[in-house]
Amino acid sequence: MKQKEYKIKCSCGICFKSKSSGTKFCDFCRSKKLKCSCGKNKKNIFVGFCSECLHLKRQEIARNYHKGKTRPKKTGELISKALKGRGKRKPNCINCGIKIAGITAKRCKKCYGLSVRGEKSPNWKGGISRNIHSLKEPQYKNWRNEVFKRDNYKCKISDENCKGQLEAHHILRWADYPELRYNINNGITLCHFHHPRKRKEEKRLSPYFQGLVSVSKDSN
Repeated sequence: MKQKEYKIKCSCGICFKSKSSGTKFCDFCRSKKLKCSCGKNKKNIFVGFCSECLHLKRQEIARNYHKGKTRPKKTGELISKALKGRGKRKPNCINCGIKIAGITAKRCKKCYGLSVRGEKSPNWKGGISRNIHSLKEPQYKNWRNEVFKRDNYKCKISDENCKGQLEAHHILRWADYPELRYNINNGITLCHFHHPRKRKEEKRLSPYFQGLVSVSKDSN
C-alpha cells in the first residue's frame, strides 16, 4: 500500500505534497528558518537561536539580572548569620578537648559514642536483655552437648533426606517456656533439613518430637 500524501499550502504561497499532515513549511522556507542570525544551523525551526547563541543569551540575562536592584537589609543579615563562623579554626571537643574536623560538631567520634551509650541512648528500653541462646553462654553450651550425647550425635528422624549440620532444637519454644530452656527432655537433635523453620511447623511437630525423646529415654 502506498502511503497517503497531503497537499499543504506554505505561508509563502507555494503548494507542496507531504507524507505527514503536520508539515507547515516548504523546503525553501524550512531551510531559511533553520538558519540562525549568526549563520549557523538551528536544531529546531521554532527556536530563535542556535545552541551557541542561546548559551550566550542566557549568560547575558544572568549577568544583567541584578543590575540596578538593591538587596533588602534583612536578606543581607540572614546571609551574614549563615556564613558566620566559616573560615575560623576547627573547634575542640567539649569533653576531651581534641580538635574536631567538622565546624558544627561539638564532640569527637569517641566522646559522642560514649554520650549515647547505655541509659543515654534514645533507644534505651530500661536494660531489657535479649534472651537468645548463644554458644558463648556456658549453660546453653552444656545443655546442647547433653542433648547431642543422649541422641548419639545423630538426627532423631534419620531418613534419606537428612543433610546439613546437627542442631539442638527446643521442642517447646525458648521464648514461651523459660523454665524449660535448659531441660534436656525439652531438646532434640535434628539435622538442618529436618529442623522446623516456621512457628506453625514447630507447633505441629512438637508432639511428634516429644514422642521421639520419650523413646530415647526408655531405650537408655
